[in-house]
Amino acid sequence: PSVHFAGKLGLEKKEILHRALIGVPNPTGATENCPGSALELQACGTAIVSGAYWGMLDTIEHGITGLLGKTEQDLVDNICTFLEKPEKAKCVGVKGINFVRQKYNWDGVITNWVSLFDNIIHDRPLHRIPFKNNFKDHYKWIIFLNRFLQIYLGRFIFYPSLLEIRESIISVRSVLKLYFRPK
Repeated sequence: PSVHFAGKLGLEKKEILHRALIGVPNPTGATENCPGSALELQACGTAIVSGAYWGMLDTIEHGITGLLGKTEQDLVDNICTFLEKPEKAKCVGVKGINFVRQKYNWDGVITNWVSLFDNIIHDRPLHRIPFKNNFKDHYKWIIFLNRFLQIYLGRFIFYPSLLEIRESIISVRSVLKLYFRPK
């Protein structure tokens, strides 16, 4: 009885998010690159439970601003953790407010962009944002390896993007299926 599926919301969203103890934004992580829904919930002080996928890994700090899991059972267990310990959910919610204020505040983001462009214009070294330690998730290490190969091998030969490699593999698989179909 305490679960409420809010659906698509308008201006009333902020009030609902502030009242909620737990929010479950896009648990598959499949359709959002930078999950705005997770940031909105955290900015309203709502504890987050979601999947440890894609943009959720960068916008939710597991164990600090929310709980992330990889299976349906993880999702259930994490929701139950907050329902059984509402004080923990409230503490995580407060940390979420601070996280969004520090990492995603408008002035800070604008300042970082201006600094980036200024450094490029004046040929100064760029400030590098440290990578999160999530290289093993979603084959991110392959993306970085391929980027490295594109930069260095691409000076001498054409080196394809991962999308081009994927399309080539799909094409080759299709051709092989035609020739090696069971009769």
